[in-house]
Amino acid sequence: MCLTQATKHRPRHSGDRLIDGRYEPIAIEELADGTLQGYSAALNIHLRWEQGRLAWHDPATGRHIATFEGERARADREAEGRIAEREARIEETEARSTAEAERNAEREARLRAEERAENEREDRMAEQRRAEARIRELEEENQRLRGG
Repeated sequence: MCLTQATKHRPRHSGDRLIDGRYEPIAIEELADGTLQGYSAALNIHLRWEQGRLAWHDPATGRHIATFEGERARADREAEGRIAEREARIEETEARSTAEAERNAEREARLRAEERAENEREDRMAEQRRAEARIRELEEENQRLRGG
């Protein structure tokens, strides 16, 4: 099959089939949307001129038959989508990790402050016990000096 450009007597794009050494035109029909379509019995596919490009369609289902370039582009788009999803998950994980690290730092700071407060309280209590012990010593010394 050979696709040719427009001539005076043929559609804008047409196909030919080689039969007995002669090229015979393949019937080209214009679909409702203006797409040109021809059928290749050798390939058992419809050939369509869509958006300035040749496209293949399964006559049984009417579904587009993907080309290597089309499949590669689709795979690239899907890969880009997966990469974007992974990057979003990584950013989300990093944000959660940062928030958790901040919560842990706040918790540790609170615990250190509570520990300092407890140590200061214990120091005051120890100082109070020492002061009370010194008062008892002085009272005993006072009592001893008074003769008692």
